[in-house]
Amino acid sequence: MSAKSILLIIVNIVIAIGFIKMILGNFKNFRKAFYYFLMPDIISIIKKDFHNDFTYSYKLLLILIIMVVIVLLEVKFFY
Repeated sequence: MSAKSILLIIVNIVIAIGFIKMILGNFKNFRKAFYYFLMPDIISIIKKDFHNDFTYSYKLLLILIIMVVIVLLEVKFFY
């Protein structure tokens, strides 16, 4: 691994932590969002918890989409 790759990985981790703090608030909400992201929607409908599932899942999905776009732009411009 080159020094440029290690630097970009560290920068991406810092950016991801910043987005998690900004969008979800704290890491407890991140764990909750990850749980709802992996849980099938039918289970949350049965548990009558679909609103939380929808909210947390799409907040995490927003973070993931932003991070994928950032990584793709870094690959395009730096490699």
